[in-house]
Amino acid sequence: MFEIKEKVKCVCIGFGNIEGKENLGELPRYYRRLNLAFVAACLICILLSSIMTNRTARVSAVTASGVGVYWDSNLSNSVSSINWETLTPGSTKSKVVYVRNEAEEPAYLRLATANWDPSETSGYLNLGWDYSGQQMSPDENLKISLTLSLSRNIKGVSSFSFDIIIKATDNFPADINDDGVIDIRDFVLLAEAFGSQFGDPEWNQNADISPPYGIIDICDLVALALNFTETRP
Repeated sequence: MFEIKEKVKCVCIGFGNIEGKENLGELPRYYRRLNLAFVAACLICILLSSIMTNRTARVSAVTASGVGVYWDSNLSNSVSSINWETLTPGSTKSKVVYVRNEAEEPAYLRLATANWDPSETSGYLNLGWDYSGQQMSPDENLKISLTLSLSRNIKGVSSFSFDIIIKATDNFPADINDDGVIDIRDFVLLAEAFGSQFGDPEWNQNADISPPYGIIDICDLVALALNFTETRP
């Protein structure tokens, strides 16, 4: 409030010497009204600016299992959380991280989310990445872009938080139900979500296995078909 009072004081001083008048009470009625309107407008702008500046941060905690997640290619600055800053409906934002396989065996990567707050935001936000599904050797690291997309249809949500889970697994990314084998059951899950985009009721993030991310399309179907009958090593 101290900053607001000081700004209002400056505004009043700026109008204080109109036609030689020393204070607001001595100004002609027209100028008094103009001055008060200007002060009111400044107060509104200052208050709105204060509200916008202090909005709740949109932060995701990052949990890693069997992998290390880092901000830099030297793998010295680990990622514990990601601040997505400001998002507008229909927009996307990407953050680049480096993921190292810290397991003792070759592994694939799996991306998941949890603990959405508020819970309804999970239907309007989609987290994808550009990981292409390759197997990683022990200590191998990959540069990966995490992309958060916000639906155009989102309403009534001004802030959110959720957890990002990146883990090493011996299952293929195309193993949608995570049972160790790519079979007809995975095809059924993909077929049920086919054509959907994040935010749709039938959306299944596990079926979004190939770029372009954010939609279940023919690219996901081809990726699944190429790995059909593959089993966990």
